[in-house]
Amino acid sequence: MWQQHIAVSGPGEPALAMSPDGATIYVGSGSGILAVDAGTLTVRATGLAGQRVRALAAAPNGTGVYAVTGASQLLRLDPRSLGVAGDVTLTGPPGAILLAT
Repeated sequence: MWQQHIAVSGPGEPALAMSPDGATIYVGSGSGILAVDAGTLTVRATGLAGQRVRALAAAPNGTGVYAVTGASQLLRLDPRSLGVAGDVTLTGPPGAILLAT
């Protein structure tokens, strides 16, 4: 059986999201986010180094990845580079965000 190990570290449980085309798995942890190729399980990109990622969602049209950080920010990330494309500081608890598609 073929296996690939991808290290995820930091406090809390990992957050996961899948790209709409199924080609990329986004993995958030206590130390940032990884974009993992779903076919080969190799890491394509990393982002938000040192930040705790509490929740993740991929836009249904594939144009962005959304992350809620431990610093109470909602970030829009570029799905290829995982660079920050926009941000909003949350004034309420992060768990109050609902994803509607």
